[in-house]
Amino acid sequence: MHKALGYESLGDIVHDQTFLKVTGVGPDFFLKMESLNPAGSIKLKTAVGLVNDVQARGLLGPQTTLIESSSGNLGVALAMICAERGIPFTCVVDPNSSSHNIRMMRSYGTRVIQVEIPDANGGFLGTRIALIREKVASDPRYVWLNQYENAANPRAHARTTAHSISRHFGHVDYLFVGAGTTGTLMGCLQHFQRHHPTTKIIAVDSVGSVTFGTPASRRFIPGLGTSQRPPIFNADGIHSLEMVPEAHAVAMCRILARSKGMLVGGSTATVIAAVHAWRERIEPGTVVVALSPDWGERYLDTLYDDQWVEQRFGREVLSMTLADLSNSKNTPPYGSELARESGGSVVTPSRASSLPQDLSVPVRCLCADGDGNVVSSRAESSPAIPCGSVCHVRVCCW
Repeated sequence: MHKALGYESLGDIVHDQTFLKVTGVGPDFFLKMESLNPAGSIKLKTAVGLVNDVQARGLLGPQTTLIESSSGNLGVALAMICAERGIPFTCVVDPNSSSHNIRMMRSYGTRVIQVEIPDANGGFLGTRIALIREKVASDPRYVWLNQYENAANPRAHARTTAHSISRHFGHVDYLFVGAGTTGTLMGCLQHFQRHHPTTKIIAVDSVGSVTFGTPASRRFIPGLGTSQRPPIFNADGIHSLEMVPEAHAVAMCRILARSKGMLVGGSTATVIAAVHAWRERIEPGTVVVALSPDWGERYLDTLYDDQWVEQRFGREVLSMTLADLSNSKNTPPYGSELARESGGSVVTPSRASSLPQDLSVPVRCLCADGDGNVVSSRAESSPAIPCGSVCHVRVCCW
């Protein structure tokens, strides 16, 4: 019989040792069930880490209002933690944020501000951040938590999420982690590089996101992907990147609900679609873990609504099967094969642009066509020199 547990606060109720074995979707893998936390997503740990950080730095006064940008899940988690601690909170959201999440935030007493104008890359992150900067500059009562730059974000996941995985399994061959603000990804990377360097970290992003230097395009699913590269992001040590079209994530949501009884959220479906895309590259008996950031009840009005899906992705997505996903032309994993062959490391174009122009090392660029598909690789003398094409990633052989 398990001993009953007592907790002092909502932020302490973190079910970090819950893993579901998933079969029949590709390679057998374990899904880390972050949706069982009180806030309903992995963002509870981020929220606790960010609020604890500003408290530890003495930034909270009697008139302070915390402010943050969120597409949904972090906003809900922060609303919960701030309500529990009696801290006023303002959340800046956008049209992709679900009405369910916005209603939840407001139920906790959070002030919600929604921006409407896309940024230069067609997303809303730049617009949300610009509004926060404006408010912080004009009103000293606002303190910005800034999940995009605050080291407390990845630190929270190195200490909890990643640590719990290595403690539970001992050895993990592949760890699939979604990339949004990249706090979870960076935290897992830091932990496994230090304690289990043989674990291959597979970053998962949505097609249309610019985090890894890939072309921007309009996205509809909140959670993964960005229209601005987060300052905390660093690609060093990532084994491979898997870009998942949003239509595949939507299809995976529906496939899992009807065949597995798993009503997953958009971020979780994207990560599982990436695992499925790797089905022929992962050997039987390999230990594979995938992070499930959220569950699907908050997406009933979007990802699980036929009309919403049909208007954005087409009717065919409603009836897609695993076989359809297997036969679909998917974006290849950028750089992993070249990196493995050369013993080199992946350098995104955004990072390459900051390198010295006179740096001379062997480098390969993966170039794309107009649809974002990698069509060729070419040799260059330096990672800092533009190749003249749409360059997804460079693999430096040093």
